[in-house]
Amino acid sequence: MSNLSNVTFDELVKDPRAHFTTPADVLDTPELTKHDRLILLRRWEQDERALVRAGSEAPMTGGEQTMLDDVQKAIRQLEANVPGA
Repeated sequence: MSNLSNVTFDELVKDPRAHFTTPADVLDTPELTKHDRLILLRRWEQDERALVRAGSEAPMTGGEQTMLDDVQKAIRQLEANVPGA
């Protein structure tokens, strides 16, 4: 995960994968509220779904992988384990 002190929330939302190594890093960032985390993870999920669609149209090369399962797992964890945060 990169240093978030000089990054706006809008920049995080634009490309969560550029600022967080894994979806779990979003969950582990104390500066973010539950709502912020969910926004970031939902955006990341959209991005990963787009990668999956693109991969089905033209197979990925060069070792690219999606993190769709990891993102969905993080969303479930957030929704289940952080009530009202």
